[in-house]
Amino acid sequence: MANVDDKKAKRIEDVRLLLQEFGKACLTPELTEYVLRLWEQIGRKRNYVITGGRPEVWASATVYVIARLNFLFDGCTPHITY
Repeated sequence: MANVDDKKAKRIEDVRLLLQEFGKACLTPELTEYVLRLWEQIGRKRNYVITGGRPEVWASATVYVIARLNFLFDGCTPHITY
C-alpha cells in the first residue's frame, strides 16, 4: 500500500497537470501562474486532505478561487463561465 506522502505527491502532480492544461486553453500565462501558485500552497498544508475527492474537483476549485478574485466571471477579458 502506498504511503500518504506518495498519494499526496501523486495528487499534487495530477492536479498540477490539469491546471496547466486548463491554463493553456482558457487563461493568460499570468493567471495560470497564480492558479499554480495557489495549488502549491494548498499542497503544502498538512491539515488539508487533498488525497480525497477527484483531481478534477480540486483543480476546478483552485481555478474558481483565482477567477473570482480576478473578476473573470464578470464579462471582462479574459472571461470564463462557471
